[in-house]
Amino acid sequence: MEQPNRRYMTRESFRRWLEEQAGGTRYERVAGEPIAMAPERIIHARLKARVWQALDRALSGQDAGCEAGSSPEPPR
Repeated sequence: MEQPNRRYMTRESFRRWLEEQAGGTRYERVAGEPIAMAPERIIHARLKARVWQALDRALSGQDAGCEAGSSPEPPR
């Protein structure tokens, strides 16, 4: 049986590759290889929103030197 074409991806090459993907499929990088993830369930999306809102409220008006963000990617 022929092995699938596998390639190791660095964090930066994975991010560039992600930008080229279409269709809304989410991927994660495991051991340098892109793996398709299951679609996010609505309950998980709601929970993330509530956690973000709580964190945002807690940091609001504080001189914490940071802010809450809702993006799945770290700031560049």
